[in-house]
Amino acid sequence: MTYWYIIIIGIMVVGFGNLSNKIDKIMKNMPDSTKNAKAGFPSLKEIIGKKVEIAFDDDTALIYGYKSKGILKEYNKTWLVLEASDRKNGKELFYYRIYNVSSINILDKEEV
Repeated sequence: MTYWYIIIIGIMVVGFGNLSNKIDKIMKNMPDSTKNAKAGFPSLKEIIGKKVEIAFDDDTALIYGYKSKGILKEYNKTWLVLEASDRKNGKELFYYRIYNVSSINILDKEEV
């Protein structure tokens, strides 16, 4: 019975070794521009500082008082930062996970 476990573990180790070798070969053959490309969303870079409206997969953030309209301040591969005005003209920053966002629409100045 223990021989079967040893054989299965051996097959897994050999399979993983072959897979890592294939990944290394693919990475070596890729152009340098692709290897060094920054992970992220290049289309978001163009709308930083603009007034946007964010649509979500689920509306749980809006239930808890988060705003969906405001100025996109910054982003990274996990988060978006939206600056919105409250009733007293104070500024608030809201952080949203990118995987919860379904779309981002640019708004006219009158809409915010």
